[in-house]
Amino acid sequence: MAENNKPTIDFGLADFELAVYQRNHQLAENLLIQLLRFMDNSNQFGTIFVDPDDITNNQAYFIGFIPFDNRKTLSQRLALYNRLAAAITSLTCDPSYAMGNDLRLSFLFYKCHVSNIFSASTYRNMDHILITRGVCNTQYVLNIQSDDDFQQLLLFFSLESNIKIDHNLLFEYNAKTAGFFFLGLLYNLNCSFGSRVEQTRAELISAYHLLEKVPLEPVVYGLLPNPWMGCTYLQHPDKNHLKKALNKLCERWVISQLNKKIRKKINQIPTTLAHPVKRIIMGMETYKSNHSMYRCYHSILQKLKTHYEIIIVCNKTMIDNKAEEDGHQVIYLDDDVPTINSDLEKIINLQADMIIYPSLGMSRWAVFFANLRLAPVQVMFLGHPHASFSDNIDYILPLGIDQQENGFAPYCQETVIPVNFPQQGFTRRPDLPDKIPQKEQHDGIFRIAINSSLPKLSPSFLAACQSIKQRSNIAIEFHYFILQTRSAFGDNLGHFSLNQIGPTVIHTHKPYAQYLQDLANCDLALGTFPFGGVNTNIDLSMVGVPKLIMDCPTGDFFEKTDSDFFNHVNAPSCLRASSITDYINKALALINDKSLHDQSAAFMQSIDLSPFFQVREDCVNSAIEALNTISLSAQAKVQPLQHAKDA
Repeated sequence: MAENNKPTIDFGLADFELAVYQRNHQLAENLLIQLLRFMDNSNQFGTIFVDPDDITNNQAYFIGFIPFDNRKTLSQRLALYNRLAAAITSLTCDPSYAMGNDLRLSFLFYKCHVSNIFSASTYRNMDHILITRGVCNTQYVLNIQSDDDFQQLLLFFSLESNIKIDHNLLFEYNAKTAGFFFLGLLYNLNCSFGSRVEQTRAELISAYHLLEKVPLEPVVYGLLPNPWMGCTYLQHPDKNHLKKALNKLCERWVISQLNKKIRKKINQIPTTLAHPVKRIIMGMETYKSNHSMYRCYHSILQKLKTHYEIIIVCNKTMIDNKAEEDGHQVIYLDDDVPTINSDLEKIINLQADMIIYPSLGMSRWAVFFANLRLAPVQVMFLGHPHASFSDNIDYILPLGIDQQENGFAPYCQETVIPVNFPQQGFTRRPDLPDKIPQKEQHDGIFRIAINSSLPKLSPSFLAACQSIKQRSNIAIEFHYFILQTRSAFGDNLGHFSLNQIGPTVIHTHKPYAQYLQDLANCDLALGTFPFGGVNTNIDLSMVGVPKLIMDCPTGDFFEKTDSDFFNHVNAPSCLRASSITDYINKALALINDKSLHDQSAAFMQSIDLSPFFQVREDCVNSAIEALNTISLSAQAKVQPLQHAKDA
């Protein structure tokens, strides 16, 4: 077996079923708690065989929850979710069973994982459990008679539930439990699908003001960053209000954790500079040499090191020796509730002139610390292309995003400093195969690749996919290459796509060469919208698969990533849509017109990617000038000290 061959969970589905159906409630409860924690902490759910097509080779680099594995088809995996959901139903509906407090808390904190199990099954939600327990009737009308009924509602309600609830009333009844429930629902905001989900999600987002009532418990540290990051992908007019409310909760929570010593140190940090910027902290949330953030920022950090003292701050588990070379010094954070003060002290003691968050939102510590003043100047890049809406982030340097005539002011509250630094400077992957794969499957099925992260699959994009399938003249199969295959996220999507869009394949994580081969076997890629891609465009160009994008010459940062890439390579109009109707029509043209498709594929294969792997000196100078502009502005400012507020 490969290096990660140690079992990561020491029981399987059959063990849990046996405990449930033999009514060994204590054992079944303990196993379910272990399973939910495993789903939250693991990057995968089932076993990952190195070569899933070779059943004689049992080499695996991840051993998961047996019998889930990457050899099984989507339909086979969905059948396993039916078994798992049925066993959970049997346990929770048993009249002689009383759920223990630890499992109750697990259902609240890990609600997204419980919900995904049922979403990937034919149940779709847990309403049947609430009906069985008498909390509501078969018309989904609530019948809350006791505090236990209230608790049951919060445990078994999900985004896919048919029950309507009033979040204001829940907070009035029990703010602490309702607060955990609210954050638990927000945690899964972008990973459920369907019209009922959209309605429940909209109601949840519109209730953002209730976040001010969430109690400042330790669990907030684990639950809040995921919805903070997820705000970016929402298609809702209140999404930025939700992000601002999450920032306020971040600030209140982290201030409540400060001891007197750290509070005093933070209050002494000025908001102006007495000299030009010399020492810069780079808040690297994930920076291993095999990660996309390294490929995006390695080259530019090498250049910045010649102008500034660069200190990398990172969770000690999220960086490796090679990546550490990009800083003059590396400070390790423990990134846990008990170490909040010691982590903050490490940063404050550096007495940096500036702190930069290259991709804000990828770690717990950064989301919370970005809502404190830890340096006179606080800046973010756009590794994750969306504004922070934090009162303590001063500037945005839009590296990798082309400037637009009307500016980005409507999409952020930070000051945007113009910089001439288009998509460039990527570091080549070390596992790039010597020979780029070619298409191997020629069976008459037209395969459509969707290679993006799961939250980018917006309702409007999935609706467009549905229309494309319905209007196509040939057999179509949708292939999803998503990052989030942990828990049941990927198979939940598969269940929805299989039933609402068409034939579906969910690709689990594979080595890069195998991923490129699967991608090369596809005939067309559909770019997500409104949130586009960057690295995915390079992958598709290498294997010559044409990609259709939603062209956005102006808009929010994340709306421009595809357009900027296609501008640089001068892509033809047949690959660029100006509206959803145009998108659907152009997709159908690429599917049904072989000549047009082949010309588009030839164009993709002809793209010269070398400029994207180089750093132009004039662009580096532009970035340095932008940082100098910030430095001069901070020296000119006259402001009183900003004090860490009382909890």
